[in-house]
Amino acid sequence: MVALVRIGQAFFRLEGSLLESFERFDTNGDGVLQATELEAALAQLGLAFPAQVFRKVWAAIDLDGGGTVDYKEFLAAFSVRDKSQRPAAHDTWQQSVLQQVANVLYQHRVHLRAAFRLFDADKSGAISRDEFRAGISTFNAILDHPLSEDQVEALLAHLDTNGDGYISYAEFLEGFHVVSLE
Repeated sequence: MVALVRIGQAFFRLEGSLLESFERFDTNGDGVLQATELEAALAQLGLAFPAQVFRKVWAAIDLDGGGTVDYKEFLAAFSVRDKSQRPAAHDTWQQSVLQQVANVLYQHRVHLRAAFRLFDADKSGAISRDEFRAGISTFNAILDHPLSEDQVEALLAHLDTNGDGYISYAEFLEGFHVVSLE
């Protein structure tokens, strides 16, 4: 659903964590979002949708159909996935690695530009394989399951689309996209 992608992209540009955004949107402070709270938050972000589209957005976010959205539903609705990966019954470890790193970037509100600059230690405008490995070691400290060397190499291979041994800013940006879970 295009509306969810637009919303996810708008959330990605916000300052602070996704939890902080959720708490700001929860204007009555009850720990869940009502449809009116989400609609008001979207309007503040410049995302007004016709009623019919908003109902579809709400249905896609209210995963349990309970009439409110808790933080877990909110997070799940705007999970980050690598755009080249399609969910499959036999999800590979490469897909889960890409998902895990993308989620860390998103949940901790690390803007891709800032992450790229963090990885690009020599400020050359491209990330070498060694710089990438060093940068990923920082993420390993906050990942639920730290990445193995094989997983880091798979991620490197995915991001270095032209195979030159460096990850350009364009390649880095193309590596991760906010998409709907539908």
